[in-house]
Amino acid sequence: MKNRESSFGTLFRHWILANPPKLSGTYELKQTTTDSIPFSCLEDHQIDASMTVKWGKKGYLIRNESGTVGSPDFSYYKNAPAYIVIKYPLGFVIIDIETFTEEKKRSVKRKSLTWDRACIIAYRVVKLK
Repeated sequence: MKNRESSFGTLFRHWILANPPKLSGTYELKQTTTDSIPFSCLEDHQIDASMTVKWGKKGYLIRNESGTVGSPDFSYYKNAPAYIVIKYPLGFVIIDIETFTEEKKRSVKRKSLTWDRACIIAYRVVKLK
């Protein structure tokens, strides 16, 4: 799975550089090979980090370990957008962290987020193919 996420990370990097957002923010990438992904794919500590980026009084400091020449050592986010980006076989969706957590709470019968539902609640949908 890590190799696939890495591959998706490369795809997402190219896409976001070609389609830069208006505001800086954080993006947690997830991937599935089916038309749904379990809500549990996003762990509690990942949700907490994203919510701190968006609403935390102290903000969130991230150590950048990419090793890319010229990249800063740290990034700091406060009152910034925080998204989960999910790659499905048909494309990927960018969903605000709060929208994702609300959908998880509302989804009593389902334990996963389908591609069709993700497209409805997404901030942005990018279809591949």
